[in-house]
Amino acid sequence: WSREYNHPDLNAIGKSRRISARAGERGVTGMASKKTDKMRLNLRRLREELVSTEESYVKGLDTLTNVYKSPMAERRKKIKVSSDDIKDIFSNLETIVQLHRILLTKFKENPETVIETLHAHAAYFKMYTQFLAGYDKALKTMDVL
Repeated sequence: WSREYNHPDLNAIGKSRRISARAGERGVTGMASKKTDKMRLNLRRLREELVSTEESYVKGLDTLTNVYKSPMAERRKKIKVSSDDIKDIFSNLETIVQLHRILLTKFKENPETVIETLHAHAAYFKMYTQFLAGYDKALKTMDVL
């Protein structure tokens, strides 16, 4: 363990191992173990926060769908809103809801793989470009209504 690294944490671990080896102990000392425990705790908190945030987001999407979009679609003739207006306002909302329900299900099934799940579904987040591209048109449509 005489090698010095360019990263302070690696140097600290290396130094702690040299000290423990001199003292006749084996393995990583308490300092490195505490860092590892702290990293694990932070990772667990990150996963919990991602799951909690996803739950809140899905609830918000459900509210948007159930309180606004669906009633508007059901009463569109009565309130004189065209199906094109509804598409302009809500764009690809169903697809976004579907993605986030899948993510939430996978997060809850195995919280240990939250980050891997996000990575595996990263390409699907491109659907937000369609949603955002229609945002100005959605606002204008709502202003006219």
